[in-house]
Amino acid sequence: MVDPSYIRETRRTMRAANGTAAISALGEATLPMSIGSFDTSVTGVVSDHVSEIMLGIKWLSANEDVWDF
Repeated sequence: MVDPSYIRETRRTMRAANGTAAISALGEATLPMSIGSFDTSVTGVVSDHVSEIMLGIKWLSANEDVWDF
């Protein structure tokens, strides 16, 4: 999903949502993101084991997102 030319080396790590397993990373990339009329860029870890964007709790909290479940 991410063009390999955008991926750079990283020291960041990923873990399964339940915290039990490490997920291997290819590197990190900064890409544009749009949600409705909100445009920003996101730097995230890239893995060949995850095929969708997953926003972490730190990003959600820093951007004051509202979780309306």
